Amino acid sequence: MAEQIFFWIFGALALGAGIFVVAARNPIHSAVALVFCFFCLAGVFVVLQAHFLAAIQVMVYAGAIMVLFIFVIMLLNLSDEELGKTKWTITKWLGMAAACVVGVVAVWATQPRGDDEPAAPGGALRMVTERLPSVVAGEEMSIKLIAAGGAPPYTWSMVDASSMIGAGGRMTPDGQLKVTAVKKESKLDGLDSKLALHVTVTDAKGARAVRVFSVPIVHPSFGTTAKVGGLLFEKYAYPFEIVSLLLLVAIVGAVVMAKKRI
Repeated sequence: MAEQIFFWIFGALALGAGIFVVAARNPIHSAVALVFCFFCLAGVFVVLQAHFLAAIQVMVYAGAIMVLFIFVIMLLNLSDEELGKTKWTITKWLGMAAACVVGVVAVWATQPRGDDEPAAPGGALRMVTERLPSVVAGEEMSIKLIAAGGAPPYTWSMVDASSMIGAGGRMTPDGQLKVTAVKKESKLDGLDSKLALHVTVTDAKGARAVRVFSVPIVHPSFGTTAKVGGLLFEKYAYPFEIVSLLLLVAIVGAVVMAKKRI
């Protein structure tokens, strides 16, 4: 419960700081708000147990990247006259409307689909649970599946789980699913490997609903400094170097724009 509270607090602060970044007239104020937004995002990463990303967010973005931004802003040295007055053009109104639409869609997409509470009874038998969480290799994942409609009580089963998924899995008749993925020494890049679970629910009248759940397998080393560094400088070395060129382009662009002042 506390994690959810802090998640929403940091998320709301980050959203407010992001809005201030684009709404502030003074670029220095926008830069300070962006630093605050980065710290809020680092807090979100901490709540999500991604401590490495939180540290990188502070050191790289709130530190090194923002130093470059401040350098460019100070190099341009724009006065109040050059900034001009704020004018609400049709482009700004369209941008604000598009942002509102994206926000509404994002809120709708993140709403639960009945995984936590059963839906109202009635109608055809169906599984309310639509997705399963990931399972860490070598650890156990437990979740209560939910059904609605049909004629309760429901009986749950999972067809030949052991031979099908190569893992230790069992399903109780009341819908309690427990799965343990086999811990292998093979190299996993994160969520590339998945388990396929064929789950069946039967009501009192014999009606059935079947669903195949895809459960991502997370390697125990996924997200660690060694794992992230290995992927960054081995598998994604070229994209990493290409992205670094953006900083060089930003510096050259700032120098060209401020050339008349040099």
